Amino acid sequence: MPPGAVTTFCTEYNLSRKTFYKLRKIVATDGPAAVLEPKSRRPHTSPTMITDAVKYHVIDVHHTLKQSGAGFGPISVFDKMAQMGMNPPSIASIGRIFRSTGVAPEQPQ
Repeated sequence: MPPGAVTTFCTEYNLSRKTFYKLRKIVATDGPAAVLEPKSRRPHTSPTMITDAVKYHVIDVHHTLKQSGAGFGPISVFDKMAQMGMNPPSIASIGRIFRSTGVAPEQPQ
C-alpha cells in the first residue's frame, strides 16, 4: 500500500485505524465474505458454570443431611461439603441448584 492509503481509506469510510486492521485480519484469515457476516460475541467458555457432577454432589449431600435429621439448607450443605474436603459452590449457588432441581420450592416474597 502506498503511504497514507490506510489513513485515506479510514477517512473515506469513517473507520478507525483499529477497526481497519481488525477487518484486514478477518479478510486475510477467513476471506472477504467473512467481513459481512456477524460473528457471535458469546464467550467460548463459562468458568463460573457449575458442572452436573457438582450439582449431583450438592443434591446428594442435601438428601443425606435430610435423612440424618440434621439441617439441610444451603449453609448446612456448604459446611458439610467443606468438611468432606470438597470444593463447594457458594451458598447462593447451592440455593439456585435447589430451586432449579426442585429440591426447594420457589418462595416469592
